Amino acid sequence: MKKILIIEDESPHFIQIRDALGKFHNTFEIHPSKNNDTDNDLDNRGYLMDVIIKNDPTTFDLIVNHYKDIDLFIVDVSLVSRVSSDKIGIDFLNFLKQKNYRLGNYKILITSRHNSDSLGNLNFDFDPDINYVSKSRWEDLFPNEIVRCVKRLFDLDVSASNVIINESSDSSKFYKKEWWITLPEKIEKHLINRFILFVYYIILFATGFYAIWGTISQTIHVIFDNKDNDTATKYLEYVEHIYLYFLPLFIVFSFLSYYKSTIEIKLTGGNIYDIDHKGAMKSLENSKQILLSSILTFTIINIIQKVFIDGITNIVSLISYGIFLIILMTYSIFQLKINHEKKN
Repeated sequence: MKKILIIEDESPHFIQIRDALGKFHNTFEIHPSKNNDTDNDLDNRGYLMDVIIKNDPTTFDLIVNHYKDIDLFIVDVSLVSRVSSDKIGIDFLNFLKQKNYRLGNYKILITSRHNSDSLGNLNFDFDPDINYVSKSRWEDLFPNEIVRCVKRLFDLDVSASNVIINESSDSSKFYKKEWWITLPEKIEKHLINRFILFVYYIILFATGFYAIWGTISQTIHVIFDNKDNDTATKYLEYVEHIYLYFLPLFIVFSFLSYYKSTIEIKLTGGNIYDIDHKGAMKSLENSKQILLSSILTFTIINIIQKVFIDGITNIVSLISYGIFLIILMTYSIFQLKINHEKKN
């Protein structure tokens, strides 16, 4: 039984490789055995990635001490996809060579979108015809290509009884077994994503139409209204109304940005390292600041209108307006302080 360790950051790719090799259940023992983002265990792909991307000899030691008898390492070169220069996979393989892991009695198979001649400084024997599989041939050919390379590396002739996999020239036909297994899940996730985006875009259209309609109507009202009725706050109110008409559009945009940079990636099985939580939360914070500023401005304009235009002299009302304004301003200052501390 040959033991194989798959070091792959993208969950869909990991599943494809694991399932393709797992069909040779009498020949290969596949690790890691779990694939989730919760278990702090090196037998879990999510935690294994968290450890290896630290790119430190100490963390590399944790991995090789846990996996002491691996016969084949299938390693993706780039494990932090947002960093174009990332070649942590190569650093890990160089570490295995330096550590003299199992006295060199192990094999490697590199998977990458990098060209085989631009993988970096390799401190180990590497033959691109044997030890390399291009990820550019992804959907249909990639898993079968992995299987063929692994069989060639171990000089295996596995009988058909051990595996259900179509490696013939017509392997991409619609009735291929892998197609029936993976298609329902893909359709379900992508349909849900498309439906959510459809709802978002409908809301965007509605709020955009509302903003344009409100702006036009308010502008017509200000231009053609009787100028004898002008007040000191008339044009301030006009600007504030325009702001309020566009406010729902800003808020919907921020939530759409948050969805596309976080939830959509997880829902459609994208690379979890592409998730930008910081940028997404910044978008939501901006929307909160816009809403808060709008409420504060609207309150100030109405207080000016009530006190200086309508001539309100009721002490209770004046105190109430003042307390409400102080609360809003205090909360605004508090939020600005928090955002400033986060930036620092």
